[in-house]
Amino acid sequence: LVYPLTLLFDALDGKLARKMHMETDLGRLLDPLADKLMQTAVFLCLWIAGIVPLWILLAFTLKEVLILLGGTRIYRKQETVVQSAWYGKIGTGIFYAVVAAILLFGERMGGMMELGLVMAALIWAIFAGVMYAVQYRAVMRGALAETRRAVKQRVGSAQ
Repeated sequence: LVYPLTLLFDALDGKLARKMHMETDLGRLLDPLADKLMQTAVFLCLWIAGIVPLWILLAFTLKEVLILLGGTRIYRKQETVVQSAWYGKIGTGIFYAVVAAILLFGERMGGMMELGLVMAALIWAIFAGVMYAVQYRAVMRGALAETRRAVKQRVGSAQ
């Protein structure tokens, strides 16, 4: 019951915020954080249930922590929240679909099929993590270049 409600509210809160023009940086920060916490909790439950090995749980959790740290660093340096990109949204969709399939059909699928689906979700999650790292790096490089230009302008105007 909690899982489908989480999916429903995750879809609704963003749509309502956009429709009512109530988007905030805090919301842009908390929505992906809630997704990450939910996904990590689900992977933890799948590990406890013996559906996924520990290394998958750790790999997924490490990827989520790294993305969270990168986003936090950008926010602290630039006071900018990097919004979710298409690859992250697709990754979340794949994750929810895989977990729904396991919950609905797990007994009929067998362990190898379950593991294969989880591996597919993990591979996409890693792809999304790499894409976010590239995006974060570009944002930070842009900020560095902007800072260098500002320093050169100050030095030039002081002379």
